[in-house]
Amino acid sequence: MTDSPNKTVFTKRVPAGPWTYVLEVRELQDKTRYLAIRQLGDVGALGGGPGRIVVVERYLPAFAAALEKATQYLGAGGTSKAYHVETIRQTYPRAYMRWTANEDERLKREYLRGKTLAELVSILRRQPGAIRGRLSKLGLRGRGVVSTPQIHARDLVGNWHAGWALDLHTLSSVALPDGGFDTQRTEIGELLYQLKYSFDRSKIEPIATTAATFLKGGRFLEPLTAIIPVPPSKLDRPFQPVPQLALRIGEQVQLPVALDYLTKVRRTQPLKDLEDAETRRDQLRGAFTVADHRFEGKRVLLFDDLFRSGETLQEITDLLVKEGRVSTVYVLTITKTRTKR
Repeated sequence: MTDSPNKTVFTKRVPAGPWTYVLEVRELQDKTRYLAIRQLGDVGALGGGPGRIVVVERYLPAFAAALEKATQYLGAGGTSKAYHVETIRQTYPRAYMRWTANEDERLKREYLRGKTLAELVSILRRQPGAIRGRLSKLGLRGRGVVSTPQIHARDLVGNWHAGWALDLHTLSSVALPDGGFDTQRTEIGELLYQLKYSFDRSKIEPIATTAATFLKGGRFLEPLTAIIPVPPSKLDRPFQPVPQLALRIGEQVQLPVALDYLTKVRRTQPLKDLEDAETRRDQLRGAFTVADHRFEGKRVLLFDDLFRSGETLQEITDLLVKEGRVSTVYVLTITKTRTKR
C-alpha cells in the first residue's frame, strides 16, 4: 500500500453558533506541514465564501485558542504566541499588557460602584480572566463581581424574520409523591425563575448582560431601531420583569426601548392553562394594539422573557407588520420551554 499524499496530524473543531471552524494540520510525504482551515455553515450573509474565513467577534477567543494549538503542531514556536496575542487584542486591546497604576485605580473604583464583569471588561478592554485575576491581587475577589451564565442559543421559529432564546428554561422536571416537582433549570433559567417568582431584582443584571452579549455577537447585518417589550399579562407583580430587563439590555446595547408603543388592551387567560392551540389564538386576537407608525419601515427586536408556544409573539409580530408597518421583526427571549405548553 502506498502512502497518501498527505496525512492529518492534528484536528480541532470550534463550534460557533450556526458555524463550525475546522482547523487541520496536515503533513506531506516530505514531512512538510501546513495548516488548512475550513468554515462549515452558511457564511454568505457575512461576506464569506470560497477562500475566505469569517470569524464573528464573540467566537474570536475560541478560534484564536484553537489556532494557537494548531500552530504548535506546525513548529511555529514563538510565532504562535505572538500571533495569538495579536489576534486576542483585536477583541481585548489591552490583553497581556502590564497593568498601570491608573488602571488599578479605575478597576477598584468601577468595581466598588457595582459594575458587572462584562462592564469591567468593556471599560478596561482586557479579558475576563485578567479582570478576575487582578481583582484577586487587589484583594477584591469574591465581593460581588456579577458573573453571567453561558449562552446555549435556541432558534425560535415563527412568522418573524429570525428569533432566538438564550437557553432552555429547564433541563428536567420529575413528579414527586407529594404532588410537587423536582425541577432542574438551566443556569439562566434559574436566574429568570428567581427574578419572576422570588422578585429578586439582583438577577436583572446578569440576565440583561447575557442578553446584551448575545446581541453584540454579530447576529444583525443591519442596525436595529428599537427594542419592543411584550406587555405583561400578570399585573399584580411587585414589578414587571420584562420591561425592566428590556431597559437594562437597551442601555448595554445602546438601543431605545419603546415602553409606550405596544399595549395590551384586553385581559386574556393564562395560555399555559389552555391546551387547544386554536383556543389560545382566539384568546389573543385583538388583545394588543400599537400606538402609532413610528417604526414604519424599520427593524425592531420584539423581546419577552419566556418562549412557550409562541402564539403571543406571533400575534404581536403580525400586528407590528400589518398595523405598525414595521419592515422586519426579530424575536429574543431569555429562555424556551422544552414543550409548547
